[in-house]
Amino acid sequence: MKALVKYRAKVNLPDGLLPNYATPGFATYAEVVKEGIINGWG
Repeated sequence: MKALVKYRAKVNLPDGLLPNYATPGFATYAEVVKEGIINGWG
């Protein structure tokens, strides 16, 4: 992650809740394929 941060420009969060906060522009995409509760987390 530290190496990738060097190559990504910092961008503001799209919701505007933290206007002075910027983070490297990464995104994660997911799709719900089956509704339910995820077990084994935590």
